[in-house]
Amino acid sequence: MLVTSVNPKLFGGNLYLNSTQGTRFFFDTSLPEIAEFVGSLGATATQAYTCVDTLEGIKKKELVSIGDLNTFISNSNEQTQEADFLCKGQIVCVNQENGWSFVSCTGCNKKLERNGTSLDCTRCLTSDVTGVVRFRVGLAVDDGKDSATFVVFYKEMSKLTKQDAAALALDVVRDGGEEQLPACLEELEGKEFVFHIRVTPFNFTPNHRTFTVSTMTKDDTLVNHGKDHLESIPSHVEENVELAGSSSGPAILGNKMDEKCASETSLEKADALKKRKRDGRE
Repeated sequence: MLVTSVNPKLFGGNLYLNSTQGTRFFFDTSLPEIAEFVGSLGATATQAYTCVDTLEGIKKKELVSIGDLNTFISNSNEQTQEADFLCKGQIVCVNQENGWSFVSCTGCNKKLERNGTSLDCTRCLTSDVTGVVRFRVGLAVDDGKDSATFVVFYKEMSKLTKQDAAALALDVVRDGGEEQLPACLEELEGKEFVFHIRVTPFNFTPNHRTFTVSTMTKDDTLVNHGKDHLESIPSHVEENVELAGSSSGPAILGNKMDEKCASETSLEKADALKKRKRDGRE
């Protein structure tokens, strides 16, 4: 077997050959074992030394720590293809630095940019732009040793909360607090989940050091059936959403994360909850 254009990396104590856009695998398909392997990849063995492309990305079913994820990001570059990991951790709080939602273009899903009193799409370049409020929730997650920001977009967050981002935004405005965090998001604090993390070249830019969540569940289904589950999950539309870059720094938050989460005291949360209950009775 001949493999071209790979980057050797140490990850979790194991040596991996990370593929790039130029990676190709050449096999001698006259060997039964090689023919069986090539067939399992969906390739057709029509001649000796068939070339198998690797553009579909890297899938890893093993459960890794947040420290391993940070190491993978630090040791990789923008040419690294998509890779999938499973990570278990507890939600410490919802990071409100960039809010919990954004207004996206219904045509291309890109975040609309404010231009005076209007919102423009820099991709569609048209004056007739329609926007919709969507979830973009940054979760401060801790696995007992390390911390990171996991970002959950609209499809998975809507399924988790059984709420619509646009409707929640209207409720928040009616309650008189545009910066108020919806109760369904507050309730995530302290809960433990298994996260399916998809790492893309988007994660390797200086302004984006967060991890995109494709799926999250409270049980160990993703761990016990990791391979089958990962292969059944398509690349979500929200993973390609482009947001205005903010220098959020490295994924490891450390004490800074604790300070942000502690900024809203328990008393403030209790007052907000009482207000919502009182308004509901009225």
